[in-house]
Amino acid sequence: MPQKKSAKTLFELCVDNVIKEMDCMWRRKPIEDLDVVDPEISFTPLDKLPTAILEELVGGLQKKKLLDNNLRWIITPKLNTLDLTIKCWERSKEEKMLQHFKHASITCPMLKVLILHGSSVPDEETIGFLNILPTFTNLQVLDISNTSAVDNCFWILGTHCKHLRCLNANNCYEVTDFGIQGLCLDYVEREKDEDEQQDSKTRKTDDPEMRERCTPPRLSNSMETLRLDETEVTKKGIAEALTKLRSLRVLEHQSTVKVLAEMHKADFESEEDVISKYELSEIIFTVKDFQISRNRLWRAVSLCESISVLNISKIGVSDGYMEGIFVDTEGYQRFDLEIIPILKMIGNSLRELSLYLCSVNTFRVSDCCPNLRKLKLDYGRCSDFLTVDEQSERSNYKEKKTFPKLEKLELSCVDISSESLLSLISSSSLKSIVIWDCNTLTDDMLQEASNLNFFPNLEYFELYECDFVTEIGINVLLEESNPLKKIKISTERSLTREKEDWNDKIALNNWQLEIEVDKLMTSEEIYAKFSLEGVDFAQIRRNLFG
Repeated sequence: MPQKKSAKTLFELCVDNVIKEMDCMWRRKPIEDLDVVDPEISFTPLDKLPTAILEELVGGLQKKKLLDNNLRWIITPKLNTLDLTIKCWERSKEEKMLQHFKHASITCPMLKVLILHGSSVPDEETIGFLNILPTFTNLQVLDISNTSAVDNCFWILGTHCKHLRCLNANNCYEVTDFGIQGLCLDYVEREKDEDEQQDSKTRKTDDPEMRERCTPPRLSNSMETLRLDETEVTKKGIAEALTKLRSLRVLEHQSTVKVLAEMHKADFESEEDVISKYELSEIIFTVKDFQISRNRLWRAVSLCESISVLNISKIGVSDGYMEGIFVDTEGYQRFDLEIIPILKMIGNSLRELSLYLCSVNTFRVSDCCPNLRKLKLDYGRCSDFLTVDEQSERSNYKEKKTFPKLEKLELSCVDISSESLLSLISSSSLKSIVIWDCNTLTDDMLQEASNLNFFPNLEYFELYECDFVTEIGINVLLEESNPLKKIKISTERSLTREKEDWNDKIALNNWQLEIEVDKLMTSEEIYAKFSLEGVDFAQIRRNLFG
């Protein structure tokens, strides 16, 4: 059964009390204009708190949805992480975000993580924004995704933020190859770099400050993660990033695999004994053509020896027509046969595997990837066919564990057999299970999986339109010894009475468990709702199908 709530520690009670005081009293106190605050003058009672306690306060405020109203008090000199995310429906908060950003530039010299996701700086504020950014010289993680960031921002980072390890610029539509040049500003050739290191060895480096001056930090050496999906960066910019950012482990861009393969195409064709290797640990690849895609992916995985995350997706037939791409369905089926050989090559290092519109055999995947922690399958098919030799090796599936280290399982609209699904959800190491639109999952299967492993590590369980799981199956999870913290159910059926019963049981047993039930609209309800709003479904059908 889920874990019982434990008594709060004195520390937790103190944090709760501070949060209560902040919400009741502090947010009504006036505060000076943040542009003119003197950094030497303390104006918040939290200035002296250590980082660990500040992080606990931030977590508590987020959980109670009070952080927005109290963020000004949290921005203190010892703050390490500042999240100024703006959702698409919160554009009215942009002015306040800019105030917090300016305040942090004065107050938080040691800030290491800055998240500005979704923040669009008005044109009149752009220069001010760019002038402030250089003050965050100790940044290690910066998220400017879905913002109006421009190339100048990258040049500032390359000039001033030498410790930056992770930069997320996804959906920054004005970032180009010129911005990549700015990130690589301090790159030096390998030979010069080695000469410089040799010179530094001859100097006295007992003094830390002297050592820092002898070997100054370089962004080209520190950058490990760079996300550039949906930007104007071309293959040229990606090639420059791969060449000059030496520590790069993640380069998210639709052309990464293509560029890798093309950069060394001649090397592979000439069968060179020594080909440059890369530290990339994440490969995200979209299949559009069988033979070309096959060759590119094989070359890419050959060039990267420590891949831990592999994401393969196929462009859908409808997507292909919309993009003007011919979809070779027969080639797609042949590409599925390439997945297992690739997994045999890199499977031992693989920690996360995501497949979209692919058909695979889960038992073979398990054999290839014994260390897999996360498996995500979308809109594909899971077969359980094995050859005679494979059947002899796996004479009894239940005796051989499937994915012994798997912690997260996500299945969405997957055609999967009962045997394959049971083997997946029976992995005793699972902490999170998310299953969408799966008629294979039933109450009986949950009971059988529970009989096999009792879900000893399961903390999160989510079902979306799994019509053959009823309250009986959910009750199975409430009867066993597991650390469940949240169950989320989305269904067209009404579970009002069942939810009341579950909440009563949770309260009676003092469990640390939350059950969330979302009532989905049926197709009839959707039709009725939009018909009342004047939607002409007949006209839509004519537009789509003629």
